[in-house]
Amino acid sequence: KFRSVLGLHMSMDPVLLDACGDVLAAQFAGVTKVLTGAPVQGLSVAYVVARHCEVPMVFARTGVPLTMKGQKILSAQAPSGNFNVSAEFFGPSDRVLIVDDFLASGQTAKALQEICV
Repeated sequence: KFRSVLGLHMSMDPVLLDACGDVLAAQFAGVTKVLTGAPVQGLSVAYVVARHCEVPMVFARTGVPLTMKGQKILSAQAPSGNFNVSAEFFGPSDRVLIVDDFLASGQTAKALQEICV
């Protein structure tokens, strides 16, 4: 029987999701950060991959929160608006894995890639 990792109607199968995170982490050994966009269901997938890679997870947000005022902000246009991340989260030697939950047009992943460049 087919089971979706993220389930239907905003539910998740945590055991299956964790197993997928383990498999994906093994495929991408050597990454130093996991990046995803918020708000999307990709947060849960990015979290389990980052946990199994034992690296930080960073998520790009639309808008700039008050806690990021005065910081250098990396931005890129995404379908849901501008994605923003503090530049302090990335260094020149980082190997960033971009995790997206659904690939419709690739524009979200492309925006996340622009942030890393």
